[in-house]
Amino acid sequence: MANPDQLEIYNIALNTCGEEEVSSLIETSKPARLCNRFWEPTLRSLIRDYVWNELTAQVVLDANSEKPLFDHEYSYDLPSDFMRAMNVEDNEVYKIIGAKLYTDDGFTPTINGITFAFVDSDPDTITDSAGGFIRAGFKAGDTITIQGSTSNDGEYTIDSVVAGTITLDAGDSLTVEAAGSSVTISASEDDIRVKFQYIMFSEDTTLFSSLFIELLYYSLASKLLIPLTGGDPKLTTYIENKLSILKSRAFSINALDNEPNSPSSSWIDVRR
Repeated sequence: MANPDQLEIYNIALNTCGEEEVSSLIETSKPARLCNRFWEPTLRSLIRDYVWNELTAQVVLDANSEKPLFDHEYSYDLPSDFMRAMNVEDNEVYKIIGAKLYTDDGFTPTINGITFAFVDSDPDTITDSAGGFIRAGFKAGDTITIQGSTSNDGEYTIDSVVAGTITLDAGDSLTVEAAGSSVTISASEDDIRVKFQYIMFSEDTTLFSSLFIELLYYSLASKLLIPLTGGDPKLTTYIENKLSILKSRAFSINALDNEPNSPSSSWIDVRR
């Protein structure tokens, strides 16, 4: 069964308050205007207050060129959809200040192995049968250095990258070479990065769990109750009791699902 969309959540919340449904998100009736007013603040509060696995995101952040004034070695701009930090891989000490992440550690993307092949394909590519390029932290625009190959040692520029393939800029040229040699591929020493896991903001209701949806419409109903009904005592008690039960479930599920995931846990050990 598909998740309700934003309009359907509005109407479930309105029905919970004993009110008539609205027909669209741009309706100018008082119930529609109130739903629109409370929607984003309610959603942000709910996302911020709990650890939602379905809203967990992972990203590689680039260090800012300007160093922090004190306390930490590096700063990183937070993603635009950031809501709550989960962890920085291999770094238990970090701090969120304003719109930046501060840490003492970072890494320069480097990968080595015998699984890299060089393909003269215009644009030329480097393939990895082990699929490790994204996890190693490489990004489009990186200048990379290849060492240990038979015919392709040197510097190149990445045009695009997926887990198993680096595509080079059109001006870069490779010599065909099969995998087998022990090769190291590394980015510039100036490319300092961290792997960051966080809770993201989203209004895409298809991502939300059934518990999230239920908490959302009861939370929205609690905001609508006074302006629409004057604060009906029975409805107020009913909604408050439901929210108390749902919040307790959310905290319990957070604890069960995320207990193994300490700040130093693996980059990939999270259930989406």
